[in-house]
Amino acid sequence: MKNLITLLCLIGVIGTISSCASESKKAVNYDRSQMSPMISKNEMVARISHSLDMIPNLTKEQKSAVQDIHADVMTKSWEINHKIRQHKILLFKYLGDKKYDDKKINYVKSQVEKLYKKKISIMISSFGKLKKILGKNASEILKHHNFMRPDRIEVKEF
Repeated sequence: MKNLITLLCLIGVIGTISSCASESKKAVNYDRSQMSPMISKNEMVARISHSLDMIPNLTKEQKSAVQDIHADVMTKSWEINHKIRQHKILLFKYLGDKKYDDKKINYVKSQVEKLYKKKISIMISSFGKLKKILGKNASEILKHHNFMRPDRIEVKEF
């Protein structure tokens, strides 16, 4: 009988813990859905196109192939950056709440870490393709500031 009562109590505690974690996850996801979007994907792709036009020694074919890869990576990164931004804002919000909720904070923190890892994985996997397309000038072109940071270029018109 004691074993049965202990088992029932244990099941109740596990259910309560998983329910709390689920509620925290739902609350975080709801708060994240209420945030405004960042720069549009189309604007980011336009900036990439402009950036590639500024890099010397690229053939028309290379520019086109690199633009396709870069646009794909940037689009995927944009989506991830948007989620990271949302989660970081929520993390600071939750850290500042009067009632400190470890479960929410730990969930958001783990999501940010997971998103950063995904972003890095996408970026690294594209470099093999780029090196093949760019050939012997790959190192020089990949280090060009316009290639690496198209979001830093001020473009007045698209």
